[in-house]
Amino acid sequence: MAVSGFFGKRNLEGIELEIIFPAEVYAKSPFILRIVAKNRKKFLTSFLLRLHVEDKELLIPYIESGETRFFAIPWVFKKRGVYSFSKIYISSIFPFSFFTRYRKIDNGSHIIVFPELKKGSIGLYTVNSNSFQNYNGRLTLGIQTEIISLRDYTYGDSPRLIHWKASAKTESLKIKELGSMGFEPLVIDFHKIPIDDLEEKIKLVTYAIVEARYNQRPIGLKINGRFFEPTLKKVRIFEMLKELALYENV
Repeated sequence: MAVSGFFGKRNLEGIELEIIFPAEVYAKSPFILRIVAKNRKKFLTSFLLRLHVEDKELLIPYIESGETRFFAIPWVFKKRGVYSFSKIYISSIFPFSFFTRYRKIDNGSHIIVFPELKKGSIGLYTVNSNSFQNYNGRLTLGIQTEIISLRDYTYGDSPRLIHWKASAKTESLKIKELGSMGFEPLVIDFHKIPIDDLEEKIKLVTYAIVEARYNQRPIGLKINGRFFEPTLKKVRIFEMLKELALYENV
């Protein structure tokens, strides 16, 4: 019993976990949750670990001292808003299966889940970019030559948009997000959309923003007394999606 208690306790010590979310996650859209497990012990290998993340489990047969291992779990969030994992722990029956020992992991991981994507008709009105004094009008009409930002490759992206230099430096495929003023900018006035169901309206607006970004069309948003000017920049578009995700403090 003494040997079991000593080695069982040491088996769980020194294990660190890191949860990595994708750059953007939408409600009801499956994605891969990446988990990095590290054994910080200098000499002892840990055996027969079970990783528990909320209601899902993952078996780690062993992880050697000083080793880092990577795991992936399919995941989906059902609603928009801020999520954090409160139930992250590891367990093990090592060494003799007398007891199952547990250790909670204080990871502190949280994420803002963007609203569900739903295609449909909403109230859009077009605006002329010249009507916005602060709007960046450096882009050339109809010519996609201005790189707005870089992002990770996703399935379906055109190979011609791959930024090979950036991909070589980061060892992962990077996609150029190009600016084009070939389309007139769009502004969505959230409060003028004639849809009574709030969640339905948020889903439709989210889809419209993502679709405009995909089509390289500058998109803006009026909501809660705030005005997001039409843009193609990912960071600004993410601010709009966060505003929708947290609408009415959900």
